Amino acid sequence: MDQEEKRNEEEHLNKCWLENRSENCMHNETKRRSLWDQLKATARSEEEQCKVTKSDILLDSRPTEFFCTGSKYTGMWDTIGMNGRGVYTLPNGASYKGGMKDGMFEGAGILTFADGAKVQGTWRRNELVRRSIVFSDGLKYHESDWNYCRVPDRRFQIEHDHGLQTAGQSYMTNRQPTRTVPHGMFDVEDGFYDPKTKVVHDPRDMSSIIRAPTSKEQRWMIKNCRTAPDCYRGPCLHLYKEWTEPTIFGPPKAEADKCLRKTVTIDHP
Repeated sequence: MDQEEKRNEEEHLNKCWLENRSENCMHNETKRRSLWDQLKATARSEEEQCKVTKSDILLDSRPTEFFCTGSKYTGMWDTIGMNGRGVYTLPNGASYKGGMKDGMFEGAGILTFADGAKVQGTWRRNELVRRSIVFSDGLKYHESDWNYCRVPDRRFQIEHDHGLQTAGQSYMTNRQPTRTVPHGMFDVEDGFYDPKTKVVHDPRDMSSIIRAPTSKEQRWMIKNCRTAPDCYRGPCLHLYKEWTEPTIFGPPKAEADKCLRKTVTIDHP
């Protein structure tokens, strides 16, 4: 009896220990789950708080800020940087007026160039995603069906606005008054292209260089733009539906062969 009682007592103790251990395990597991839920809830709360804090960052207006690149900015700032509405002016005279976010163009804005041309559109992190272009003379650019100054209507914008001139007084360029092209150069609207140096000079200061056009641009300029001296090229047959060759026209072919356009070379990359 003593052994059996002892064995029963041991079994009872073991059972109690197991039950107690099971309860402790369940309690600990519940406690661990409770802590994890609390951590997740805290994280969600902080995340929401961060969202609120980010959207509630106070914007303030500061004096014009000048950058080492030559650009400048006047507008709204926050603790991160340029944020809100402002005007960002580039060294070449072009300026952007519109939304800013984290120091980049964002949202609706207008980019105005030094010559008056404008690009009105929508930006996403400095990238133009939608645009509408209006040139300085009011001409609107269309992404498709761009037939300006092409057959069958080859009028300049100024001729659309003010009509055609009489014979002998036709507009040579859209920009008036027609400017004189320096010897050996080409009038490319924003400046004069020099085929020797292969750069475009500022018409207001010929010692100033505006840009270096690509080889494709150079070929187009030489083929289509005014030059000095302007050489005889004869009729451009592709501009006419029908063309009847006259008996006599223009200077002799030998003189025409001396044209500057035939001597210009282009460096290919």
